[in-house]
Amino acid sequence: MKIIFTLFIVLFLLAQELCAFKLRPFHLTNGYDVHVVNGLPDSPNPLWVHCASKDNELGTRILHVNEDFHWHFFEGVFGETLFFCHFWWGSKQMAFDVFKNPTDCERGDPKADHNQCYWVVKADGFYFSKINPPSPSDLKKRNDWA
Repeated sequence: MKIIFTLFIVLFLLAQELCAFKLRPFHLTNGYDVHVVNGLPDSPNPLWVHCASKDNELGTRILHVNEDFHWHFFEGVFGETLFFCHFWWGSKQMAFDVFKNPTDCERGDPKADHNQCYWVVKADGFYFSKINPPSPSDLKKRNDWA
């Protein structure tokens, strides 16, 4: 009986890993889209963004006004996925988790097949919405620049 249980767990985890690499047409967990948008005023200083997770290095991007850096992923089987970003704009900088709690991100459009996490970086801080694209009233301030 222990062998059957162990085999079941191994197959379950293998299926999850295959899904994460998009080798299978189905997924065992929810999909998420994370967007980071430069909502800063036009200036000679672009927004620099570096994002990563334990398993995914997304690299450093330079975002000009209204540019959108986005990625898609599937939540880990045990809900352990965490993405963080470090932001630089002129002399300001800030780092925080842009995805940690799956309940923060929801389907904005009922026809959408992925949950949405939408961040807009502004001169006075960092705004979040569960809807893509958000209306101004959907954006809620979550962080200030350090």
